[in-house]
Order: sequence, then structure tokens, then C-alpha cells
Amino acid sequence: MPSKNDFPYPLADVSVVVIRDAEGRVLLDYNDNWGAFTLPMSKRHVLPPATEHGQPLTETPEVAASRAAAELVGRPLDPATLTRVDAAIDPYNQSGRDGQWKRYTYTVFVLTLTDEPKPLPGHVAVWVTKSELKVLQPLSPTVARVLSALPN
Repeated sequence: MPSKNDFPYPLADVSVVVIRDAEGRVLLDYNDNWGAFTLPMSKRHVLPPATEHGQPLTETPEVAASRAAAELVGRPLDPATLTRVDAAIDPYNQSGRDGQWKRYTYTVFVLTLTDEPKPLPGHVAVWVTKSELKVLQPLSPTVARVLSALPN
């Protein structure tokens, strides 16, 4: 493996949402490309210019997080309902999808869901307890990395 300082790694800005219920369970989604259950997350999309000669913009972390969570809960979300948390996560990681080493910038949000999720087509909503998270497979390694970085 090359050293982190040997060359610049591709950067991936990712918004992650930890969705919990009143019992403290965590909502996971199955990602077919990864072959594992994971938290709702998405790279921030680059949006086309709003005007003919304008510059493209990158969506905010809140919008990317809302988009990822909406796929799992099955309805639009107000980005203001997401609580951004300070979670220090090591940025260097090997992608489980393409095997490439990348430098991830994670912006983590928490959402408490009070109703039952109604996942959009292609998504599976599964509630998992804290103890189940320690033993169940297949889970994306990112789940443990994010959850262990959350403040208590």
C-alpha cells in the first residue's frame, strides 16, 4: 500500500445520516453495489450552472444528507430536521466498491424517526439494535467507523 503522502488520493465529500428511533435502534439500507448493509449516505453532487455562463455548484452537506435519508424513509425531508454532529473519522480508506484508496470527508448528521420508514424502490429499511450491530453481517465497515465516532 502506498503511503498517504506518496500521492494525492481522490477526494470524496460524503454526507452520512444516522437515523435512530425512540428505542435507539439504527436504520440501515442494503447497498447492492457494496454487498452490505449501510447507513444512508451520499456523495455531494455537483449541480449544473443555474445560468448559461454560470459556474456549477456543489450541493450542501445538508441537501446530500436529506436526499440519502429520503430514499430510506420514503418521503421528502426538511434539511433543518437533521442535526449535524462533530464526528472525527479517519479520512483515508479503501473503497469497498472499486478498491481504490480515497480521502473521504464525512459530514455526519443524526435524525430521530418517529414514524415507520417506507423505503423507495431499490431500498430496504432494517432497524438494528446496538448489540446486533456488533455481530450481524454483512455490514459496511463504514457503519462501525461512523457510529464509533459519534459523541455520546
